[in-house]
Amino acid sequence: MLVAIEIGNSTIGVGVFEMADLRATWRLTSDTRRTPDEYGLLLRGLLSTLDAGQAVTGACAISGVVPRLEPVLRQAVVRFLGVEPFIVSRQCSLGLMLRGTLRAQTGIDRILGALGGTLAYGAPLLVLDLGTATTVNAVSRDREFLGGAIAPGVSTALHALHTGTAQLPLTELVRPPRAIGVDTVSAIQAGIFFGYLGLAEELIRRAWDELGHCRVVATGGHAQLFAAESTLIDQVDADLTLRGLREAWRLNAGS
Repeated sequence: MLVAIEIGNSTIGVGVFEMADLRATWRLTSDTRRTPDEYGLLLRGLLSTLDAGQAVTGACAISGVVPRLEPVLRQAVVRFLGVEPFIVSRQCSLGLMLRGTLRAQTGIDRILGALGGTLAYGAPLLVLDLGTATTVNAVSRDREFLGGAIAPGVSTALHALHTGTAQLPLTELVRPPRAIGVDTVSAIQAGIFFGYLGLAEELIRRAWDELGHCRVVATGGHAQLFAAESTLIDQVDADLTLRGLREAWRLNAGS
């Protein structure tokens, strides 16, 4: 079995694969203050719930966009799971064609999400990731990663409103009943929800103008909320990046 660990800006995704079958997933908080011992105990405790013994720790793959956490998770895996993890980076074979500066500059999370989406849904494809950043990533019919668009994420925008102003509260995002808010909280919710819905759909439409009409798969922490409102999103899949990580491991170190 393979333990796949994807280190994001806000959360760490952990998945256990038996061949290509994703048996279990968990989400941990990305916290640079945590030690290898803390993450190791968390990982071992989660894996013990599968009652799979040492078979679970047969292999491990790690990727991430938080450089300070990568060695922490590596040490946690070595100490508590007893295996040396394979680190998936942009220098690996990634299952998609990347030209020019895209390989050097694109976040590994975006590439792996696009790879996971292509494996599950085919190409051409747009992957809309509604996480710490909001991204749209395009894959051509020939499985070439074309790039995409990056905007601040929903939670990032909510925190910026709170920290960048004197009186606006930190607000939980829900679907507001109307676009005209009747108080500060509902006004923020309306602005963020309908504003980001419009942002996402405009990026999708403009990408279609360049790529041609294709399937749109949404992922990330706010994907379900926006997919319920949008007519342009075809599918929600929370595990795209983990599936892409597993495939990258298979191409480089797996069997």
